[in-house]
Amino acid sequence: MLYDESGHTVKSPQRCTTWVHTALAHRCHKKGQTTPDWLPNYKQHGQKSPCLFGLPQLDTAPAGQLVALVESAKTAMLCAPYWPEFIWLATMGQSYLTAERLAPVKGRRLTLFPDAGSLDNWQQRAEKLRAQGFDVKVSAELEKLVNPDEKKACLDLADILLAEWPGYPPSWDT
Repeated sequence: MLYDESGHTVKSPQRCTTWVHTALAHRCHKKGQTTPDWLPNYKQHGQKSPCLFGLPQLDTAPAGQLVALVESAKTAMLCAPYWPEFIWLATMGQSYLTAERLAPVKGRRLTLFPDAGSLDNWQQRAEKLRAQGFDVKVSAELEKLVNPDEKKACLDLADILLAEWPGYPPSWDT
């Protein structure tokens, strides 16, 4: 995934997000190398089912620890040190907020933190998830923090945090 200097994913002139197997095939082709033996079969027949970003954290987290869900991996990574009471995971797209994608966290208490302007959509999705047995609530805190222009720009929690420190927090240098 490629981010621009403002911390948003690059979408122009084309989206710069890809699967690892696609990037590997491209690299081999560009260098004139043959692809690994497994790659053509995987590209044709492999089940490609994106999971929640950060899912491996569940292996070591206490069973009762709260789970926070955001849309972007960037947001999940940046929020983790600020709110360590949560396991921060990312759906990697608004349309991926589904029961199938969230199956590994079913049985945990979930809080959704939608991007600005997406509150209604995520509340509707949360209703469907609750009907399927998920313990989920939706935070409206971001909507209270943003102005209409920021809402239109779909700011997220990471944008709010990064606005506090142009570049990044000075403590990261230590």
